[in-house]
Amino acid sequence: MNIKEYINKNDLSCKYFLILLCILSSFTYILISKQINIGIYYWDIFLYLNNGLTFAGNRLGDTMYLSPFLSFLYSIFFRIGFINEIIIFIICGIFYILGGLGFYLLLNMRFKPLESLVGALIYSTSTIIIIWSVTGALDVPAISLCIWAVYLTLLSVKKDSRIFYISFPIAMLAFLTRFTSGLILLPILVIILVNYERINLKNIIKGVFIGCLIYLPFMYNFYLNTGSLFPFIKQFDNSVSGSVSTVNPGFNLDLTYYLKFIPNYISSFSMPNYTDIITPNKSTATILSFILLAILIFGLISYIYKFTKRLNKIKHKGKNFYLLNATSVTIIGILAFTYGHIPYIYSELFLILLILTIHILFKKLEMKYLDLDLTFIIWFLSFFIMHSIHSVKVDRYFITMIPPIAYTITLGIQEINNIKLPTKENYNISKIVSIFLIVCILFSTSIYISSIPTEVPEVMIEKTTTLWLINNEANILDKKIASDRGPAFTWYFKKYIFTRVYHNETKESFYDLMINTKPDYYIQTNKTNPFNIENYTKIATINGSTYIYKLN
Repeated sequence: MNIKEYINKNDLSCKYFLILLCILSSFTYILISKQINIGIYYWDIFLYLNNGLTFAGNRLGDTMYLSPFLSFLYSIFFRIGFINEIIIFIICGIFYILGGLGFYLLLNMRFKPLESLVGALIYSTSTIIIIWSVTGALDVPAISLCIWAVYLTLLSVKKDSRIFYISFPIAMLAFLTRFTSGLILLPILVIILVNYERINLKNIIKGVFIGCLIYLPFMYNFYLNTGSLFPFIKQFDNSVSGSVSTVNPGFNLDLTYYLKFIPNYISSFSMPNYTDIITPNKSTATILSFILLAILIFGLISYIYKFTKRLNKIKHKGKNFYLLNATSVTIIGILAFTYGHIPYIYSELFLILLILTIHILFKKLEMKYLDLDLTFIIWFLSFFIMHSIHSVKVDRYFITMIPPIAYTITLGIQEINNIKLPTKENYNISKIVSIFLIVCILFSTSIYISSIPTEVPEVMIEKTTTLWLINNEANILDKKIASDRGPAFTWYFKKYIFTRVYHNETKESFYDLMINTKPDYYIQTNKTNPFNIENYTKIATINGSTYIYKLN
């Protein structure tokens, strides 16, 4: 089938695809325009920018063990002289659009085009996605690649197994964009196992091989910079063991943290302070969020009811049925009672076993989209378990769980259409609901985006501090500098700045590091009061919250 034939056959789907493209492009343009004025605030983003400079040959990044793919993309532009923050906003914006479009195509495998459009908009305009979409953080690009990896894997088992040659390499790029995205292999594994009768093992092996080839140059770079071929293993070990310092600002042992703030992540009101906007748990959820959650709950209840109804129609269940049923209940019990008490990797293994048991148990029901439903169940639970058990809780981590949430809401919209009204007219209720939701989503998102501030004082102060030192201190670029925001000033100065952070709990190690390093200047940011550093004199105060010290 050529492109023209495909468009003619899927005319409505293509129209909605183009509508979605126009909507997402418009939002992206506005978001990038705002982000250019805001600049970069979040610490981690500077790490990846500086790693990009290292990839480009400027040796400024000292965290080359981190996920390398986006840094590598940045370095391509850095090498040709375009060393500017704008490039990361544009690259992330492109990934944001691709993620929304990919999710539409994924939903379109199960739902009607209009329902898929609503679901794609719910995903793309959720508060946690919108606010992080073009900041330069890894999360949105990573989930966009995950979406495409899952979509292409489904196409591989349903259409042409040669698509595995693309799906596995994209899954590898998702992993190299954000290491925790490696968990997307669980949904991919479920797709393959529950469709084992249709798969071509040779093409899977070839796809995996191509994915491994993509890793090889990054593996070589890891070895050159860290001495390890697989530096993420140490991060994985720390993640599983939960060895995180209580000084970490995200340290939180609440296992229900993400459940509490799901409404905020879907749709919440804007905040006047940028630091509060990027952490939606500090905001208030909108009415739209609760409407969408009500649809989600209705969809789940309706789906389970239909599931049970079909199950009861099976007359000859047999011993295997009761054995598998008992196995499922046992695994659910194990997951519930061990939740938070064992390393999450074991919970993930039990989760795979549960999903496969459910598939075998209900395969007789001949539910057309059971594989898709199970894929999104394990997608949500695998990331939810990992991030909830891990001792660092950060709102943007919930981005990994937004696609399954949007999928379930779309399921609810579909289930609404099955409601029988006591009228002669045959209304298409899901169509009415879909159009209503699209209007509400676009209205709510437009208001939210327009209320995002165009300037962040903390960012402006850091840039002002950099300019002050360049203009007032001779040969500053030849001097040794340290700061509690080392990665940020490394980017602004385009020279390596030591990171020395003062905490009451770690002040002794701070002073030891200062003595060992002996920087010519120290920059203390975002503090209400300066503190005394032996052998250093405060020479400037920038905007009342940033202090510059000089070695005596």
